[in-house]
Amino acid sequence: MKLNLKSAALSVALALGASSAMAHSNSCDVDMTYDIQIDGKTITLSENDQEKVRIDGNNNLFLKGQKQSLNGQQQESLSDYASEVRGLIPVVNELAVEASALAVEAVTDVSTALLSDSPETAEKIQKRVDNLTSELRAYVSDNHLKSQKLEAYIEDSEFQDEVEGLVREVVADMVQGNIGNMIAAAIRGDEAEIEAFEARMEKFGEKMEQKYEAKAELIEKKAESLCDLVEKMDEKEDKFVKEFNDFEEYQLVKASD
Repeated sequence: MKLNLKSAALSVALALGASSAMAHSNSCDVDMTYDIQIDGKTITLSENDQEKVRIDGNNNLFLKGQKQSLNGQQQESLSDYASEVRGLIPVVNELAVEASALAVEAVTDVSTALLSDSPETAEKIQKRVDNLTSELRAYVSDNHLKSQKLEAYIEDSEFQDEVEGLVREVVADMVQGNIGNMIAAAIRGDEAEIEAFEARMEKFGEKMEQKYEAKAELIEKKAESLCDLVEKMDEKEDKFVKEFNDFEEYQLVKASD
């Protein structure tokens, strides 16, 4: 199951028009084979809610429920690999939290600025973006990463398009609310009022773009660190596989073509 970890973390930022901040970034495509669950020190890797791998707090390895016999060197390599897996989840979660917060903040900014005369509409828009981010957060927390469902949600629900659509809807509602004034100004030949409205919209758009591109760049830097963590985890996993060949078919991370 291919999952672009960076794209997942930045999906909200990109949806807010910050794609230029990503122009220079490298890809972070990996095949994340399993969902990850962390319970205390125990790591469980599962597929379709079926346990495939379990590493308990005593560094015992279970494959499909069967305890494996490991020598000292293999135990050490497994411990190193498990530490990397445990360290990955909080980083992914932190990025998801920040990306979700960014979506809420952006739509709130737009609604507050453009729908000040339509509080009921602004509230409806806010509830919709809250629902979107809640759904996204269901697939990642500080103790689990449901990579398969996260990828499917981002791709199948067209998350970015939905957030962009909300922003466009807010702008459209604001324009509709002012269209009467614009028609009246046009009839009067009041070009100054029309130009002032256009200038206001352009200035607002520029302000939003600058603000959220900067925020997206900060998230991108953290996403780069996430890619480094995945690479390090992959190296530890490969080392363990070389020492314990039976784990090869249970690898969590596989390079994407």
